[in-house]
Amino acid sequence: MEVVTRADRPELHEAAAVVFRERWPEFVFHDDVPKRYMGRVEEYFARYDIMVLDGGLVVAGGWGVPMAWDGSVDDLPSGYDDALIRAVDGREAGIEPTSLSFMAVAVGASHDRRGMAGVVLEELARRAWSDGLTHVVAPLRPTWKHRYPMVSMAEYAGWSRPDGLSIDPWIRTHQRMGPGCSVQLRGRW
Repeated sequence: MEVVTRADRPELHEAAAVVFRERWPEFVFHDDVPKRYMGRVEEYFARYDIMVLDGGLVVAGGWGVPMAWDGSVDDLPSGYDDALIRAVDGREAGIEPTSLSFMAVAVGASHDRRGMAGVVLEELARRAWSDGLTHVVAPLRPTWKHRYPMVSMAEYAGWSRPDGLSIDPWIRTHQRMGPGCSVQLRGRW
């Protein structure tokens, strides 16, 4: 396995896009905020846009954005769009980032259940900490919430297995990263 950035290997951009499109619902690719900000994200934060290669093929990837956050719950961005805006606007205003917000991770179907999402998240976190960022946060879209449409997000987020971890696999992945990673569920941290 090899970890590279998209900036280092621009010829793999399309292969990485295929992996993301496999895993993300179509509506995600039509949101107005990312359309306005993604060009600048790619320019400003290339270090946090990574791909995992297996035999030279893209099997997983993810990206994050550094942003200023004072560490309090009240100062957390309201969600994905707000984190994206805060990162780009903060960079353009010369505001020093203190935290990394994970924005997306995808693993190709051929590499499911091999811990690749954790590899991506750990590499992004490692880069953040090596750059002096003190927190990692994650606006999450829980992967199993659709199975319980009549249950509120707050109730669902509180459901846990006997080991104390969430019933939701994506929330669990982040919980396993430890207390240095804060998890946000659909606009509420």
